[in-house]
Amino acid sequence: MSSSPIQDLDPDLPRWTVRQAAELLRMPVATLRSWQHRYGIGPSGRRAGQHRRYSANDLELIRRIRHLTANGVPIAVAVSAATTADAGPPVEPGETPADPTDPAGRLAAAARRMDAGPAAQLLGRHLARHGVTTTWNQVCLPALNEVAPPDADLDRSCIAPEHLLSELILSALNGVGRGATVTAPSVLLACADGERHTLGIAALRAGLVERGMTPRMLGAAVPADALRDAITRAGQSGHPVRAVVVWSQVAATADPAAITTVTALDDRILAITGGPGWRDPAAVHPASLTDAIALLRSHLGQE
Repeated sequence: MSSSPIQDLDPDLPRWTVRQAAELLRMPVATLRSWQHRYGIGPSGRRAGQHRRYSANDLELIRRIRHLTANGVPIAVAVSAATTADAGPPVEPGETPADPTDPAGRLAAAARRMDAGPAAQLLGRHLARHGVTTTWNQVCLPALNEVAPPDADLDRSCIAPEHLLSELILSALNGVGRGATVTAPSVLLACADGERHTLGIAALRAGLVERGMTPRMLGAAVPADALRDAITRAGQSGHPVRAVVVWSQVAATADPAAITTVTALDDRILAITGGPGWRDPAAVHPASLTDAIALLRSHLGQE
C-alpha cells in the first residue's frame, strides 16, 4: 500500500489552504473556520506573502478532535484533551502527585477532588486511543475500586466521588458510537429486575458498538415479563433477538426467572448472565467484558 502524501512531508511544513484541508479531512470549510475562530484550532504557519496554511500536524490534531467528538466527547473537552499533554490534575498542597503513567490513579484522584474536567478529558483520551475494553479493564474498574474499595461500605466519604466517577464513566461510554450507522440489532441488554447499577451493561453496549454492532439497550431494573415482551415485540418487527444479556451487580437481584423466561420463549436465543451478582454455575456467564464480547460475536457469526 502506498504511503499517504501527508506522511511524506515535513509535519510542520505549512502547505494546505483551508479549502484543501477541508477536502483532505472531508469536513466542511465552515466547520474548520468555526473551530479556528472559537477554539484556536487552525493553520499554524504561513509561506512568505501568503495566508496561513495547514501543516500535517495541524490536520492530525483536527483528526484527533473529530474522533473524540464522534465518540461523544463535548467539543471543548475534546479540544483540551487533544491539545494538552497527559499531565495529571492539579495537586493540592501536601498531597502526593498522581503517577502520570497511571491513568486509573489519576482518574481516581480527580474524582476524589470532585474535579470533573480532568477526569472527563482523561476518559475521552483513553477511549479514543485504546478503545472500550482496555479503558474499562485498565482504567475504569481500577479507579472505581480505588475510590470506593469493597471494604469501604460504611465510609460515607466515598459516596460523592464514586457517584461522580460513575456518572463520568457512564457518559463517556454512552458517547461511544454516537452518530454511527445503525444496523439491525439482534442483542438485547438489560439489568435484572430491581438492579439499578448500569455501568457494566453500558460497557458491554459500548464494546459491541465499537465493533459495529447496535444492541437494544433496556437499561436498569427490567422485570422478567417486560423482558419477554421486548423479545416478542422485536420478533414481530422483523428483527428477532438472538442473544440476551441480563446484568446483576448484587446477589439480591440475580433472579434466575429472567433467564428461564428467555429460554422458555425461544431456546435458540443465547441467554447470558453478566455481573458479579450471579452465582448459578449452570448459566452462561462470561468471566470478563472481553469474553462477553467474544462470545456474542461468535454466536452471531461476526468473528
